[in-house]
Amino acid sequence: MQTFKTFLVHFGLVLTSSRLITANKPIFIFNLTSDMKPTDFDNPQSALGKEVKFVVKGQHHKASEYLTLTPSKDVIELGIKITNTSIFVPGDDAKNTQYGFRRTDVLPALDATTAYVGTTIFHQSVRLDPSLPLNLTHGYLLSSIELHDGTHIYDLFTGSDFSADLKPVPTKGSGLLRVRNRKTKDIYHTNFKKNTVYNFAIEVNWDKSTLTVYASENDKELKKVAGP
Repeated sequence: MQTFKTFLVHFGLVLTSSRLITANKPIFIFNLTSDMKPTDFDNPQSALGKEVKFVVKGQHHKASEYLTLTPSKDVIELGIKITNTSIFVPGDDAKNTQYGFRRTDVLPALDATTAYVGTTIFHQSVRLDPSLPLNLTHGYLLSSIELHDGTHIYDLFTGSDFSADLKPVPTKGSGLLRVRNRKTKDIYHTNFKKNTVYNFAIEVNWDKSTLTVYASENDKELKKVAGP
């Protein structure tokens, strides 16, 4: 049997501002400004705290222990760190402890009445921290959209597919950055390189249950890469 030490994860996933657009009108912009600091995540009344609904993290730890804010060119990047303390305990009830994986999630304060109707476009940018290489025998769910009932809409994923097989061997395509649909099937993938910013605009048509993906690298314009 493998010990949980096998599941130690420590990486830098960096997100720039995250934007949601419905009917060409922004309905949520995750603004990061130079005067904000990581400890603002610990204060629900701060400007940054008001943009966050919840931070999923290790029990008895502060959100600021896992999150960093770093200036990069003309944006502020949010760094998300996962360590062996990143064991979430839903409801602070020990019997719900999620020992099987490690997670740090930043959940934006979205209004479901406007975010999940009609057609919504989710804008995100992701960059790997080159000083913190990923262990590609693990799977990394970098970002996902789920409804309140747990219905999975899409995710950004890299590393090895989750499996009951505990052998630490990378699966095929573990070095790719993948956009997966509600059935966790790839609809787009690209090589996940260091020091590269990956930009995505993922369009969700809630009425037709379709996904359209636009992607680019660094400062290049977004181009349609998948979907109707």
